[in-house]
Amino acid sequence: MLKPDQRAWLTPENVYMMCFRPLVATAFTANAKKWHERLAHVNPQYVMDTVKKGAVWGIPVEQLNGEFHCESCETGKAKRKPFTARKESRDTFPGEMVHADLAGKMPVPSLGGANYFLLLKDDGTGFRMVYFLKYKDQTADCIQEYVNFMQTQTGKPL
Repeated sequence: MLKPDQRAWLTPENVYMMCFRPLVATAFTANAKKWHERLAHVNPQYVMDTVKKGAVWGIPVEQLNGEFHCESCETGKAKRKPFTARKESRDTFPGEMVHADLAGKMPVPSLGGANYFLLLKDDGTGFRMVYFLKYKDQTADCIQEYVNFMQTQTGKPL
């Protein structure tokens, strides 16, 4: 026979029997805001729908109906103000202006062993070319290759 402080016992057939009882915890007495925080700031309507569908029990639906203000959600969902629009547009010809961005050293090399990348963008056409570099000193060769490519494509010097 199971004693009140026992959770398992060995039967005469040498099988362990476990006794499980549902827990009745006082944690379910939290208000809607507390549940919102415990569930990683999930939408309160989602919690209410989950309770109504029977996927969760122990959360009183009446507590979920209340409106509340969550400062953390407000801060996390805030958007920065947009940049001011450019007044004039630049009319450049292909090859007239090229923008370059060299990034790296990356914390993990690519599958090919590259630690850096060089992005070159033609302002006139928007054409972009990316070079993956193992070493920074390969940059000059890549720029020369890009210049030769653009001169071949446009028929004009860069």
